Amino acid sequence: MKYQPSLDGVRAISVLLVMSYHFDLNAWGHVGVDIFFVLSGFLITTILIGQRHQKLGHYLSVFYQRRALRIFPLYYGYVLVLAVSFLLWCRPLGFDTNWPYLITYTVNFAELDPNWFSSAFYGHLWSLSVEEQFYLFWPLLIYFLSPKGTKVLMLALLLVCPLIRTASYALLSDIAPAIDAFGSLPALRASEVLDRLPVSCWDAFATGALIHIARLTARSRKFWAWAVLVLGVTTIGYGALLQSVHGPELGRAPTGLLSGVFDDRSFGFTLRNFWIACFLVAALEWRALRSVLSLPAVVLLGQISYGMYVFHWPILVPFRRLLAYEPVSPLGLLVFVAYSATVVAVSYASYRWFESWFLLRKLPYAKTPPPSQPEQTER
Repeated sequence: MKYQPSLDGVRAISVLLVMSYHFDLNAWGHVGVDIFFVLSGFLITTILIGQRHQKLGHYLSVFYQRRALRIFPLYYGYVLVLAVSFLLWCRPLGFDTNWPYLITYTVNFAELDPNWFSSAFYGHLWSLSVEEQFYLFWPLLIYFLSPKGTKVLMLALLLVCPLIRTASYALLSDIAPAIDAFGSLPALRASEVLDRLPVSCWDAFATGALIHIARLTARSRKFWAWAVLVLGVTTIGYGALLQSVHGPELGRAPTGLLSGVFDDRSFGFTLRNFWIACFLVAALEWRALRSVLSLPAVVLLGQISYGMYVFHWPILVPFRRLLAYEPVSPLGLLVFVAYSATVVAVSYASYRWFESWFLLRKLPYAKTPPPSQPEQTER
């Protein structure tokens, strides 16, 4: 797949959404995580479909070697730093009982454990666990399914995942309508724990996969005009339905309506993923947006976005403890700029002098017709 700088720009927007969310500047940080998921579904599926004519051993070995060299060094290096910190200062709290979840990429399941203790130093790694579980199964599904079977799988995930979410949340409400938490986390709602399980996220990957499978980047302007119109009407209609059910809880329209839809854990997640897919296609095909997202500074942020995601929470901790500020204030914005600059500096140093050493050792994908072009990186 030809390298598209604008997709690094998409990564930059995603990680900035997450950072500003955790800084309490916006309520849309979960959208940033979903953008990563949809983008991964698109890129990984595109690459795997282009390679599935290879022998299974070569197909899997190249894919997993490339994924391991991209993901493991920074992740396990960071976990090692946490381990050393705990041995020396007994911080972060809970590491002594939680480390098995960290080293096995099962943090998204850990919150079902009554002994789990969440920490700003590693709680955010749940999304990397979801991605790693996706990498574990997706290559085999793509390899063994026919083109028609692949389409059926994506459509099935788009239908089944929201149905399972709806049933799970309904069952949870029936069993314990006042439940506020799982395990040892009094501040974490049980529904949020369910949001982090694979069934709540895999339709995001399927949405991204459909961008390639349904050739959405090659569709006409007329198709997209109708698609956006239908999606817009569906979003407004679903939002109106939610407001009729929940009333004042959603706040005033249109902000309350959009928040109600995009925060809805049933079919709202699905609509959110469809809008993200539209955004990704626009980032690839709409010249004005592609130009903005391809600016060198924006592309650089996208290239180091993995490190920014890993480091942003632990770096935020001292800013919160040492400085007194209101996030939405002139002082808060200055602190956010200083905090962001720190995250960027640490992430760039990690990318430049640590991660790059491993990236240079990634095996190339086999050349496929038409004549090969520069590769789009997976993350």
